[in-house]
Amino acid sequence: MHTLYYSPGACSLASHIALAESGLAYRLTEINTKNGDNRTPDYLRINRWGKVPALLLATGEVITEGPAILTHIADSARGRALLPEPGTVARARAMEWLAFLSSTVHPAFRNMFRAERVAGDSPQAIDSVREHGIAALGAALEEADHRIGASDFLIGDDFTVCDGYLTVFYLWSLRVPLKERLPAVPKYAAVAQQVLLRPAVQGVLALERIKP
Repeated sequence: MHTLYYSPGACSLASHIALAESGLAYRLTEINTKNGDNRTPDYLRINRWGKVPALLLATGEVITEGPAILTHIADSARGRALLPEPGTVARARAMEWLAFLSSTVHPAFRNMFRAERVAGDSPQAIDSVREHGIAALGAALEEADHRIGASDFLIGDDFTVCDGYLTVFYLWSLRVPLKERLPAVPKYAAVAQQVLLRPAVQGVLALERIKP
């Protein structure tokens, strides 16, 4: 049985959604990063980088980094089609989405939620970081919206782990500082809304105490 180490509402939400959709047996261990749970000796033995998510396998091996965890869950969930078959163009597109969301969209939120880590305690400096950050975040979301086709989900008409990952950042965009200045991203929002209707996803949100 897998064990997912997660923090409510963090990027680990994507892995939690993937497990809920997978049909695999798993346990959850909450690591509240706001309380510093991720810096305890016990958790640092799981992931010495102190980040979530981390997936502890039945073999005792640990997988870190969201895209790697999502890929492993999808490939382990036989018959669920949570990712296209390896060797196909659709699979390459899915990996492209996972890479883009991880390397472009996710980092774009950093200066919005953690501006003080860059700016220090100065209110003026924090405001300046967020002014630049909201422009970068808007550009990342617009690019994501541009890449989405006419289908219900990112890869055709079926849900994949890519859609769950995208939805995490949609939820973040609803509470980010200066959110009123973000551009309209109708295709992005439509995909996320489809994901939020799924019973497994609703169960995950309830467990993590998230209200869209």
